[in-house]
Amino acid sequence: MDSWRLVVDELAVELGALRAFEAEVDCYPELQLHPAVIAIRTKVALASSAVERANLYVESSIVAEARRALARAQEAVEEVRGLLYARRPGGLRLVGNAASDVAPPMEGYRRAIVDGLRSALGPREREGSWTLRLESFAVTSGFFAEVTSPDGRKAWWVFDAPGEPVTGRIEKALREFA
Repeated sequence: MDSWRLVVDELAVELGALRAFEAEVDCYPELQLHPAVIAIRTKVALASSAVERANLYVESSIVAEARRALARAQEAVEEVRGLLYARRPGGLRLVGNAASDVAPPMEGYRRAIVDGLRSALGPREREGSWTLRLESFAVTSGFFAEVTSPDGRKAWWVFDAPGEPVTGRIEKALREFA
């Protein structure tokens, strides 16, 4: 029973990451009626219901149903991510194991890194396709971040102190790209 409880707890963490992305999509009012955004809301709600049922009745069939519901919601998230990338000329593309699914306590730190990079890039973000590879550390609370400019130049950082101001460090490294 304890091993199933751990699985259900992991499902709840995955659901938290999906809800965080759903909240991020709220920042784009022009997309709220897009069919992909409506689908993500529906699938996240269904996944939430399934995870709640799995939490109440820890049985293998219900946990499996919750896993399937989360998988469908994650597919919908990927579709909306594609939509967000497609609507921007150039822009910043996130890749890596921490591009989307991080534990809720680290979500704010991940968002601070992405926002810090966007702030440092400013209007240059629209000049071409930038890539941010964001990898989370398995042992400590932190991230490895590597940005690639449209012309292939790279800069990287290690962020291992949640709450530290990240924008200044990013701006300093990106001065070389000017």
